Order: sequence, then C-alpha cells, then structure tokens
Amino acid sequence: MGISKIEVESTNKNNKLELLMNEFEELFEEKVGKYKYEKVTLKVKEGCTPVFCKPRPIPFAFKKKVEEELDRLEKEDIIQKVETSEWGTPLVPVIKPDGSIRLCADYKTTVNKYLVDINHPLPRVEDVFVALQGGKTFSKLDFLNAYNQLELCENTQKLLAWSTSKGIYIVKRLPFGTKPACSKFQSVIEKVLLGTKGVKNFLDDIIVTGSSEQEHLDNLKEVFKRLQKAGFRLNKKKFSFFQPKINYLGHVIGSEGIERDENKVKAMLNAIEPKSVTEVKAFTGMVNYYAKFIPHLSTLIGPIYNLLKKEVKFVWKKECREAFNKTKQAMASESLLVHYNPDLDVVLSCDASEYGIGAVLMHIFENGEIDQWGMHQES
Repeated sequence: MGISKIEVESTNKNNKLELLMNEFEELFEEKVGKYKYEKVTLKVKEGCTPVFCKPRPIPFAFKKKVEEELDRLEKEDIIQKVETSEWGTPLVPVIKPDGSIRLCADYKTTVNKYLVDINHPLPRVEDVFVALQGGKTFSKLDFLNAYNQLELCENTQKLLAWSTSKGIYIVKRLPFGTKPACSKFQSVIEKVLLGTKGVKNFLDDIIVTGSSEQEHLDNLKEVFKRLQKAGFRLNKKKFSFFQPKINYLGHVIGSEGIERDENKVKAMLNAIEPKSVTEVKAFTGMVNYYAKFIPHLSTLIGPIYNLLKKEVKFVWKKECREAFNKTKQAMASESLLVHYNPDLDVVLSCDASEYGIGAVLMHIFENGEIDQWGMHQES
C-alpha cells in the first residue's frame, strides 16, 4: 500500500506540473524571448575615443561553426550586419561540452573600460538561502540564452559591435561579457519577480519552493505567469522540479538545511600544496567559500594566511604543511547548516586565537537541540 500511495502521489504531482506547463506553452517555446518593458541603455564615460579591433584569426577547425553561428544569430535578429562601425570587438569562440559553439566578444579590450557601471548589487549567497527557508522541495528554472532576451537601444547596439571575418555586426541583444551585463540582468529579473513568495534568483537561475506541494505549485504558477507576460523564455531541458535537494551556487539546499557541493569539496581535497603566493590565494579562496561550514577555520589556516602578507617572503614551512592538512581534514568532515528561522531564539558563540576571531550563530529548537545556521571569521 505504501509503494502504491507514493506512485499515485508522484503521478498526481507530475500531472499537475504538466498541466501547468501546458497553460504557459509560450514560455517554453524553443526560441529566444524578448523582454517587453524596457530596452537596455549602456553609457560610456565622457571623452572616450571609440576602439575598433581587427577580427582575430579563427582556427580552421572552428571556422565553419563560427560562420554558421553568425548566420543563426543574424537570422534570429540578435545581430545585424552593417557596412562600418566606430566600435568593433573581436570574437572569441568557445566550444561547449556538447560540441556546439558559443560566440563571445572580448569586450575587455574595447568598450568595457569606458562603460559606466550599473550600481545594482548581486544578492549575497546567504540572503538567497534565507529566502528559501521553510521549503520542502525545490525547483530550479533556467533561462534560454538569458542575457540575449534583453534588447539594446540603438546607440548601445553600435557600442557593442562585433568585428568578424565575415564583416561587422551590430549587436541587438545584451551579450555576455559586457561589464554591466550581470547587474542589469539581475535588476530586471528582480523587478519582474518582486513580491513573489518562496522564489529567489541569482542571475539566470531561479529557485522556487513552498512549504507544501500545493504552495510550491502556486509559486511556480506565479513565476511562470510573470515571466511569460514579460516576454521571457525558459530552457525546458535544464529544469529540475520538486527535488528534495538541489545544487545551487556551489551548495546543496534541502528542507533540513544547506550542505556543501561534494564535487567542489573533492576538488579541494585533491588540491596539492601551494608553491607560490598565487597558488595560496587560489587555495584560500576555495576554502573561504565554505568557511561557514568549518569551525575555527581562521585558526586552522592561520599559518597559510600569513604567507599573503606583503612583508612575508613565501616559504612553505612545516607549520604551513600542517595547517594545509588540517584544513583539508576539516573540509572532509560532514556538516549541515540549518535554515535560519526568524521565529526561533538565536545563540551567539564567540572565540579568538592569535590568528583570528570567529563567531557561530545557532538556533535553539523546541526539543532543546542547538544547531548551527551561520558563522563568521576574521583572520
């Protein structure tokens, strides 16, 4: 009876989901969407001189794919061929895992240094997780060619023109690689999703949850309705629906709390001892991303942090090796951070050593148990 009940519940959920997706068919069309309410305007600093770079040579093995991709983008009205342009950015073709090609422009050599920043902050990872507390299952949505769904105004199209072996193209949609692109896309999606419950986005990834199956479905419906009305398209091939746990921003989110992504932990455990300051920065950067999971990290890794001081010469001593191994051991231990709950009491525990200070935030649950939900450390 138990197995039969689970199968029936799963079938009902899938049926409801299928009906919901059928209701918003337009949202899942396999073509690039177009945001309806605004065209993106990027501005350059006063007095700047336009930069035009000649197209870079394309390896013969990629040339046909690059030309086919240019034709596809022109056909879809994402780029448009022109006779001349003051600005011109060379292309850098990137091969995707499936063998297809993505055309990126090297804007750092041309317009990026002159573009005026859009001062819209990206959300902190911790703020994203707090917004999802109370969820039982999780869905992850992905945009189809996300940034290309934002149209550019005419002047901006000329600023971002491509210099290619097939000629010059103005760019009619927001491309990846321009300095303000991330902030602009984040601000647009936040505006579209403002006021929704159990929903959070970080750039082109949207997480939806709910305290029950019905609430989860209702939240999904609201997101679908808003995105379709705004003219967006989602990538059906990259969806994850009603998962008990979901990978997001290098973490695994579940109803009980937040864990580290095992694949990223393995990469850290396989790291070799640093042989330069640059490699020390790479290792400490990886470790710091998961600092909230490792008690007393600033003390453990202190001797390695000392190597980053300007007045300290790089010498990998015995204490550095010991700190390196102890940090990896701490990283290997399993740990779960419970979700922050504003209705529960908070306990603050502080500690200090010669290498740093730290604080742990914990919840006291009704059964008397105390579990950690946050941590901060300074070296």
